Amino acid sequence: MVCERLIGDVGDPTFTDSEVAREHDFLEITWQESRKRFLRKTSRAGRDIGVLLPAGIDLRHGAVLYFDSHLLLSVSILPSQVTVIQTRTPEEAARVAYELGNLHLPAEIIPEGILTPQSDDLDAFLTRCGFKYQHDLRRFKPYPPKGIPLPR
Repeated sequence: MVCERLIGDVGDPTFTDSEVAREHDFLEITWQESRKRFLRKTSRAGRDIGVLLPAGIDLRHGAVLYFDSHLLLSVSILPSQVTVIQTRTPEEAARVAYELGNLHLPAEIIPEGILTPQSDDLDAFLTRCGFKYQHDLRRFKPYPPKGIPLPR
């Protein structure tokens, strides 16, 4: 099966019709794979799935790739090891963001602070500078999504 577009999200009313019993299969991917246009993997149920998306479109957790009366195929981004950095001020957030850029690490802004993939180099910096952080297993969605420019 080749999927060439995202149809919607699993929470949309179109896909939650309880009158129709259909199989819900998942294409499990890592956050790194979510940014690829072309992907070939095996779904959780063993289906061979090819993904070929238009430029600038990223896979996201819960995105529907295929839908008919018998099957719903959606994306499941697997949780990964991340560092949750707690910043108390905008200056702290800017300093951490600057260092993440130096280390070429992607970031996700969350209510608790900044989320980024786990890195020994980053841990050393955070410890040296006295930032509070913890490691966790979470779904990671880097910002900005590929193809979306930052505001100027």
